[in-house]
Amino acid sequence: MKREAKIIASMLGGLIGTSCAIFLHFFIWMKTPLNSEVAFVAASLLLGFPTPGGAPYEIHLYNHAVWSFWGAVLYGMVVRICFGRLSVRRVLTVYVAGMAVIAVAGKLAEHGLVSGSLLGNGFLVAYVVVGLFAIRDWPARTSDRAGQIQTLGA
Repeated sequence: MKREAKIIASMLGGLIGTSCAIFLHFFIWMKTPLNSEVAFVAASLLLGFPTPGGAPYEIHLYNHAVWSFWGAVLYGMVVRICFGRLSVRRVLTVYVAGMAVIAVAGKLAEHGLVSGSLLGNGFLVAYVVVGLFAIRDWPARTSDRAGQIQTLGA
């Protein structure tokens, strides 16, 4: 499998993980009433808190952190499958950097400086651009090795 195909597969894994978490969040909170306090706590921890009718900024930030966590898990799994190695520390670094961007962008949306739909589309474009051109296979630590081989071969 070509390196670029592995990178795209990894990115799709992260996007699918996040999308599935968001879908399950809305499915559980909008369709199924949870009558048990245990089920409410479990669903809140695994998929985020319900936000119908709006919620404080911190709740939305928590929900995005949970959804991004599931995206990072699936991304890491695909990286490990495709490349055979994974640096959890590097995935965590990318996750924390992404959450910092989400926190700042969320405040911009909260103050009305940017619309929510523009923010969502901007995140998708940034995910593709940063993933394909900046991060690439850095969490698999293969880009370091490839750079060393090229340097030695030159």
